[in-house]
Amino acid sequence: MTKDEKFTNYYQTFSDTVYRYTYGKIKQIETAQDITQQVFYLFFQNMDQVPDSMVKPWLFLCSKNKVIDEVRRMESQRKALYKGYLSEILTVSEDNTERLVERIVQEQLSFRILCDLRNKNESWYRIIEAVCVMELSQEEAAECLGISRQVLTAKLYRARHYLWGKYGAEYKAL
Repeated sequence: MTKDEKFTNYYQTFSDTVYRYTYGKIKQIETAQDITQQVFYLFFQNMDQVPDSMVKPWLFLCSKNKVIDEVRRMESQRKALYKGYLSEILTVSEDNTERLVERIVQEQLSFRILCDLRNKNESWYRIIEAVCVMELSQEEAAECLGISRQVLTAKLYRARHYLWGKYGAEYKAL
């Protein structure tokens, strides 16, 4: 009997049992099917090392380990989602009306500043956007914009000087 025929025989004999075991633990059809396929793929790779008398226990042990891995993965995803949800709730609950109004005013000022800067000088706008908005280092920003670091530094200084002169008092009032 060839390896493929032997594998096909084992697959036909045990695939439903392994699937039912996996589904009983996870209660998700697609995940149980995926795990069953992974188990039989591993079995095919390691078939020569597994004695015939140990095939069924090997399949169930492998299935159990895959289920444990999947449960851990799902739990870590749940924790990540829960942390994101909690931080969102805390942000909303911390924001009272004053704080919300403050944030809206700051966003409007930022929008006006960026629009004005874009109309005044496009290269200043791109530099401020890269360094201040996207928070790139000056070296990274210069490389992205295709200019030297010295030119970027000079234009950044001029742009900040212009913005501070035009919007400094309004910014301090916030």
